Amino acid sequence: MTNDEVKAVADDLGVAEIEVRRMESRLNSRDTAFDLPADADEESSFAPAAFYESANSDPAEKLRARELGGSTIRNAL
Repeated sequence: MTNDEVKAVADDLGVAEIEVRRMESRLNSRDTAFDLPADADEESSFAPAAFYESANSDPAEKLRARELGGSTIRNAL
């Protein structure tokens, strides 16, 4: 968008010009899937799901907690 177009859109929407620039940037960017497609090669592909983990979502930890009556290894340490 040209500066004049940005100013016109900002005036029409009643927002700052920087907000129009940010909106334009978001609309022109590519989305990244959180998970890999089923047919993707896990060793050469990137997916955010592989790098984000919840500290309380480990199935083994949940099983241990259930067996210990609600106590977790983290709590015991």
